[in-house]
Amino acid sequence: MPLLWTPSHVVADITLPGNTTNIDVANLDYNNDGPWQFYLMVHNPTGSTTEYRLFFNGDYVIANYYAQWIKVVGGVRSSARINKPNVEILSAGLSSIVFGTIMVDAADYARFHGINCRKITTALELIEYGICKNSTVANITSLRIASTIANGLSAGTRLIITRIAH
Repeated sequence: MPLLWTPSHVVADITLPGNTTNIDVANLDYNNDGPWQFYLMVHNPTGSTTEYRLFFNGDYVIANYYAQWIKVVGGVRSSARINKPNVEILSAGLSSIVFGTIMVDAADYARFHGINCRKITTALELIEYGICKNSTVANITSLRIASTIANGLSAGTRLIITRIAH
């Protein structure tokens, strides 16, 4: 696959060697490197549905985040607001690609806006997510992608964060 970015723009590029529950990215500096593009290629290796959550700066309290999503399946649309920072929900054995942007807005709230493409062929689904941390941040210094099921992030799952050129 050709590079869509130059190596100098890569903030993190993590490919999991084995199944795990969390991907932690530390030593970030949004104030100098942000905003960021976010790419997550994820597979659920478990026998259960798992949620994948995005946490900022070590704040793992789900009630400190809100998300709004819109899902399209065929011609049917649905939406909801939830009080947790989900970037994806996958049934057992399914895969997804999540692409989005991480930014701090003008009022200092950390935000994620992304689009997911999951399932295959005639079952293909498209979901758009928006996440906002409910308190302000001075900087984003760490991120965590967390599975709600133990070892819900499969070997080969890849997270890439790139700096938007500026």
